[in-house]
Amino acid sequence: MGIVAYCPNRHRIKVKDELAGRKGICPECGVRFRIPRESQPEPPVPILAPASPAPAPVPQPEIEPATGLPVAEIVSFDAAVAATLPRALPLADDA
Repeated sequence: MGIVAYCPNRHRIKVKDELAGRKGICPECGVRFRIPRESQPEPPVPILAPASPAPAPVPQPEIEPATGLPVAEIVSFDAAVAATLPRALPLADDA
């Protein structure tokens, strides 16, 4: 007749009677579990606790823009050196 078992991730699995009590692997999620000796009732749906409210934001101090710092400038550009540098791979969305 067969045994109806449920893996820890609640996937329903039907197995042969001769596998009762042995270890099995869920074909859907791959988790290992022990096959029960007889069919199991469907596990209840877990009740999730209500979400706690988000914590209040921590006030951040005001940051003034930096002044009097040197500005970076491109002094020279060597195309031969740039050609030897590794190129960035295109993103999946760019293909």
